[in-house]
Amino acid sequence: MSELLIVGGGIMGLWAAVMAGRAGVATCLVERRRIGAGASGGLLGALMPHIPDRWNAKKQFQFDALVALEDEIAELQQATGLSADYRRCGRVMPLGKPHLREIALGHEQDAVRHWISGDRRFHWHVRDAGTGNAWPAAEAAPFG
Repeated sequence: MSELLIVGGGIMGLWAAVMAGRAGVATCLVERRRIGAGASGGLLGALMPHIPDRWNAKKQFQFDALVALEDEIAELQQATGLSADYRRCGRVMPLGKPHLREIALGHEQDAVRHWISGDRRFHWHVRDAGTGNAWPAAEAAPFG
């Protein structure tokens, strides 16, 4: 059995250790404070697909990994008995300038073409500010 030392027990280090373990590679995680402390705690990172314009093989690879993530997380939770607190919930990006709305409308069309996996489609929606539950407030996102 080969061995792998992973320095940094943040989300990427933890995930690398899981994948290495599944491949039969012994791993050792090293973190300055505690395992997981290196995770950013952010809401973006690898959990949002690349912007769907100028689609390429790298963007497709990352998209396919995100699609697989839901089942991977379920398997990890089953194996450990712990919750990863993962859910696919989307992201709100306020549009503060007129040109950003035009760019976002282009991304909406690109997502229709590229964010597809089997019978599952993922979406990029451009909405007017203040519609629905009025969040975010229209003044925070004057162009959607």
